[in-house]
Amino acid sequence: MLGLTVHSTGQSLRDNKTYVLFILNNRSISLHIGRGLFCIFPEGIYIYIGSGKKNLKKRVLRHFSDKKKLHWHIDYFLVSAKIIDVYAGQREEKELVSIILKEKTLNIPCKGFGATDSPYPSHLFLIEDKEEIEGFLSSLGFKKYNLNT
Repeated sequence: MLGLTVHSTGQSLRDNKTYVLFILNNRSISLHIGRGLFCIFPEGIYIYIGSGKKNLKKRVLRHFSDKKKLHWHIDYFLVSAKIIDVYAGQREEKELVSIILKEKTLNIPCKGFGATDSPYPSHLFLIEDKEEIEGFLSSLGFKKYNLNT
């Protein structure tokens, strides 16, 4: 099983509230997602903002599993795309989405993605500059977690 450890402090992933997945999509794909959502995802790097209220580590590890039932919008996208980095921090999921939408110019390839219980248009964003977003997350107290096998 894949293990996740923090880059520098030894803090457990499960001690956080919200995670950000950096996802590589190597080719343009069209997907039917759940009930009635159809989206075209251009090639590129995406961030997905999510939370795991009871056990964040368990939620994040689920995203890496090939043997899961397709339930959340992100499950459908991850059939074709690959997680390349994981960040986690103490901000609430909707608070982080609000902050990042106010502070950064992001592309929204699929309105409603991951946002069925959110006032925001999406929780999945196509980004142009990975290092810029990583620096921004770090400035908000988010830490990068190693993806160890």
